[in-house]
Parts: sequence; structure tokens; C-alpha cells
Amino acid sequence: MDVFLVMRRGKRFFGGIVDITFMKRSDKNLSEAKVVVSQKVAKKAVDRHKIQRRLREIMRHILKENSPLSRGYDFVVVAKPSASHASFGDLKTSVKSTLNVDWG
Repeated sequence: MDVFLVMRRGKRFFGGIVDITFMKRSDKNLSEAKVVVSQKVAKKAVDRHKIQRRLREIMRHILKENSPLSRGYDFVVVAKPSASHASFGDLKTSVKSTLNVDWG
């Protein structure tokens, strides 16, 4: 997956804690997600990796389900500075509301 291509040509949704860009891919049987957390979000690498792990897990759950988003899309999830103080539940709610996905 080319992150820059998705960021340029994809459809973008803005949320309170994350921005999500996605676009259809040629392989209809597979979806993939990349997570971007810059130094503007958290100065320490440990904190950035913690946010990345949390967001990857949330996206894994979304892509694992039998939803329309689970097949044929590339996702780029970009964390905003407010993500550094967000709990897992807050991140989950933000991703859910940004993508408008119903899951438990």
C-alpha cells in the first residue's frame, strides 16, 4: 500500500482524535490499514508506539468483521495531538464515529 497515494487521492474523514483517509484498492478481497503518529502528537517514542498499537488493534477489529469496510480498501489513520491523552475507549469511540461503524 502506498500511503502517499491514499493521502492524495483517498476520501478523508475528520474526527476529534483521528483523521482517516481511505480509498478502494484493486484487490477486492483484502483491506489494509496504516497508522501514522507524528512527533507533534507525542514527543517520546514510547508514547507514540503506544498510540500506534492501540489504533492498529482498533482497525484490526474493524477489518476483521464482515462489514463493507473489511474488503477492498486501504486506510491511513492519522492521530491528532489530542490522542496522546486519550484512553483506549476514547480512541475506539473516535474511530467508530469517524468511520460511522457499529460494532461492540
